[in-house]
Amino acid sequence: MAIIKDDSLDRVTGDVVFYKETQKTPFTGMINPDCHSYPGDATGRDNGGIIISMIAGAEDRTCIHEDTKHVIYIMLGYHEMTASELDEPAACIQKYAKTLAPAAEIKYTIY
Repeated sequence: MAIIKDDSLDRVTGDVVFYKETQKTPFTGMINPDCHSYPGDATGRDNGGIIISMIAGAEDRTCIHEDTKHVIYIMLGYHEMTASELDEPAACIQKYAKTLAPAAEIKYTIY
């Protein structure tokens, strides 16, 4: 389990906790409103509920919007990955985030 503590994140309430899901938990997906997590799924949640499922994807509430100022973008990797393997995809995602929300503050952290 990993925890991100950052009260400046837009639309995220409380800490973001990553865990291995044990059941099917419903949430409103970014693309499909009737999503759910899966047992064994790498999942992240805040005080408002699930914000990301490795299998089902992102939820709708915390998605980036034009007025977003603080961005969290979660990339899920595997145990054998090195931190440097995430640098290039992270740079690409930062570029996309700045395109969608030019005033966004972006922090790049690996847990």
